[in-house]
Parts: sequence; structure tokens; C-alpha cells
Amino acid sequence: MDRNVQSEPFVVEPGKQYKFQMVLPFARTIDMEVLDPSGKPLTHVAVAAITAAGQRVFPTPTLPDYDKYEPALTDSDGHVSVTGLAPGEDVALLLRFLSPEAQDDASPAVLGCVCTRALVGRESGFCQATFDPRPVRVEGAVVAEPGAEGMIVECLVETQGSERAISVLRTRTDDQGRFRFVPAPVGRVRFSCRWIVNSRSKSLEPEGVVETRPGVAPAVRLSAAGLDVVHRRHLGATQNE
Repeated sequence: MDRNVQSEPFVVEPGKQYKFQMVLPFARTIDMEVLDPSGKPLTHVAVAAITAAGQRVFPTPTLPDYDKYEPALTDSDGHVSVTGLAPGEDVALLLRFLSPEAQDDASPAVLGCVCTRALVGRESGFCQATFDPRPVRVEGAVVAEPGAEGMIVECLVETQGSERAISVLRTRTDDQGRFRFVPAPVGRVRFSCRWIVNSRSKSLEPEGVVETRPGVAPAVRLSAAGLDVVHRRHLGATQNE
């Protein structure tokens, strides 16, 4: 079913007549302008979108499946349009710089993230984003109960003016509970974790929150007590904060 088609169940009873008034939905569009930190437009930035319900409007810019799709790219003026959104829908717009210089081991892929909301009316919304090309990484470990298996860590970004958060990335931990997000989004980021114990699904409460910054790699520890930042390492530097 098309994600712009909405349906409601209805019971038809014998001997009764019904009259319906139907309003057909239409997709909303957000026009986006992507700038570098100096205010200049950035070209060739791939844009994807994830809704609060977890639906991928465009393919998400994450490996390993990223190269299988054709993403929406900013033009020479830094402009791109995101369409297919429902009226008033919260969405996380993910930005990934596709310059060849950002793809080697020394300068990993960079992921930007902007949360916005589609307009209710037919007019297009507008969103401006500043995209810092410096990479962001988050590394950490989960302290779970004994016997925990299949631990999955999710990275969520908070929506504007709301306590809701949108899951944009997820990964599995290794056998020692360690995980990495390379790249990770910039800003106020939540981390949640779930696992299986004795065939029952459990999750870590509360979710941990950390502020990420361009060019910085925080190391975190997730436990039942919350999230602790062990240290912050400036990428390209040898000392930690």
C-alpha cells in the first residue's frame, strides 16, 4: 500500500444505507538548502528521510546497502526536495557527503541529521541545514544482565519541540557488548538497547543521551544507571578530554 493512502476499518450492517465523504490525501514536500559552516552551498550531498514511524521515505544513507540506491542529491546551489511526506509528519532528514575525499579510512563517511515537520497545507515547507564535513564517531559498551543475547543498540535523534525521537541508525554489539556508530549524527542523540534473555525480549531503561560534535568521538558506557561518557577524543588528536 502507498504510504500516502490512509484507511479505516468499517463494518457494514444488513438493511442499512451509508453515505461517505472521502478526502484524498496528497504528499507534502520539503525544499532543503544545505550549506557549509561558512554559508556556501554544498553540492553532491545525499539526502534521505526517516519518519517518526520508522518509514524510510528515501533509502537511508548507511552501509552496506547504501550503494544499491540512487539518493536525492543537492544541486550546485545546495538545493534538494524531499517529497512523499504526510501532512504534519515529523521527519529526520539525513545528509551524507559523497565527496570522494570523505570515503577513505582517515576521513570516514560523514552523517548529518536535521529534524523538521511537513506542513499541513499544500505549500512546500523549507528547511536550511548547515553541514559540517568533519566526521563524528560514537563508540561504547553495554552492561547488560547475565545471559543477554542478540544485543541491538539504536541511535535516535530528538524532534524539534517534542520529546519524541526518531531512530536513524542501529547496530549489533559484539560478544563483549561493544558497539560503534561510524558515522554518527551531530547534536543531541539518544541511545537505546534491547536484548534477549531466556527467550524474552528486554530493553535498557532509561535511554542514554549524549551531545555529539563534529570532529569528536565520544566513548560511552550504557547500563541500567544510564549513559556515562568515558572520554571524548578529538579525531586526528592523540589526547582525550
